[in-house]
Amino acid sequence: MLRDMAADLTTVFPVIGAMVEGFKKNGSRSSKWMHQYTHGGTPQLTRRDPIGNWTDFDIALTLVRAEMFGLLAPAAEGALSGKADLLSFVFDRREAIAFDLNRIFGLGELGEGERAFPEPDKRCCGDPLFS
Repeated sequence: MLRDMAADLTTVFPVIGAMVEGFKKNGSRSSKWMHQYTHGGTPQLTRRDPIGNWTDFDIALTLVRAEMFGLLAPAAEGALSGKADLLSFVFDRREAIAFDLNRIFGLGELGEGERAFPEPDKRCCGDPLFS
């Protein structure tokens, strides 16, 4: 399904063709990492034998990574739309993740970060796809 969705976007975003090609069985398979990320995460927690159980550290790290990955879409939409409520959610979650990283992994106090995305210093990606 993702391959088909990406293929439909090639007319307006030709660069995505590399991802489409990467999904093909006779292609480079360079997009295989997406499959591995999807199916190599938390479902694997139940598949290990009792002797080799994941540590609490392993489980917490997997969940933090998943939460960070899940925050990408709302962060991108917030950056594009500028919607205050969405940006507030994104930055609140980012700070909660930082708190968890500090509490679980002892990374030291991370403090509050900026609550706005930095302005780009150059136009590196061309015109927006849709306006």
